[in-house]
Amino acid sequence: MNAWLKQCPTWQFALFWGMALAFGGLLGGIMGAIWKGHVDWGELAGMVAGGAAAGSFVGVASRVNQRN
Repeated sequence: MNAWLKQCPTWQFALFWGMALAFGGLLGGIMGAIWKGHVDWGELAGMVAGGAAAGSFVGVASRVNQRN
């Protein structure tokens, strides 16, 4: 998988990591909601949006640092 990620353009690399973190935030939020017995949709949306933004930012920063 590492070889495949190195071949991807920067935008695909950032999209991959952004969606991976968004999915992780969604999964974690759902598990937390099940634990509490109450689903807070705003909290889930915040986790997904924050995970996607942070993952994309870190993906771009990582790719820029790899090429320098």
